[in-house]
Amino acid sequence: TLKTTAGDNCFHQFDNFNDSYNPLGCGVLRSVFLKTSNFMGGEYFGSLTKRTIKSYEENNTYAEMRLSIYGKSTREWDDLAKWVKANGLHKQEATSRN
Repeated sequence: TLKTTAGDNCFHQFDNFNDSYNPLGCGVLRSVFLKTSNFMGGEYFGSLTKRTIKSYEENNTYAEMRLSIYGKSTREWDDLAKWVKANGLHKQEATSRN
């Protein structure tokens, strides 16, 4: 496993929360593997997200997946939308109304 955890104490301080999601306790690995914008264009994270969604669908499991928007740039939403599209993560049935 990557040794990521989300225990009771990680919601008291934001730095504890972020540290809990560093694979093997290493922030660099988080940047390489679990970010949408890195030198690989978030390709690994996109592939991992696709596999996770496929597993949920196969097992009739539902989850509320979240990504952070930090507000550091006016382009964050556009960049995130491009990442979703580039990795084939948009599903029309998930966003259409009945």
